[in-house]
Amino acid sequence: FNPSFTNIAVAELEFRSSVGGADETSPADAVARSIASSNFSSSFSKEHGFNDVIGSANAANQYWAAATGQHLNSWLGWNFGVGNEKDIVQVILTGIADTSQNPLDATVQYSDDGVVWTTAWPITTFASWTPIEVKTLTKP
Repeated sequence: FNPSFTNIAVAELEFRSSVGGADETSPADAVARSIASSNFSSSFSKEHGFNDVIGSANAANQYWAAATGQHLNSWLGWNFGVGNEKDIVQVILTGIADTSQNPLDATVQYSDDGVVWTTAWPITTFASWTPIEVKTLTKP
């Protein structure tokens, strides 16, 4: 993700293996399986990006935010684990109420080992955000 501001945040990130299908992530597994480039603090930790708490919860800091100064090329993801690979074809990205902290662009990537990353598909630049807007991004 790359932001328009010096901070970046995501209210919710979902991965789907079929268009319009179920979210492949789970709040119950978020502590163990969510991964991120950094966390602003424990109040804005990586698992908050997968907790299915959207909307008024933004006031309660229930979203992920990158650490101060770590906003460029920051990332948030999910480790499906060995033997649980998914062919993700749709990503649902929900921004926070403060639209200046929502990403300007994104890239969907995957890794078989957590070290080498391959771009699955680039996401075009987001022209603008409204508060707590949901963007549906489908693999071309």
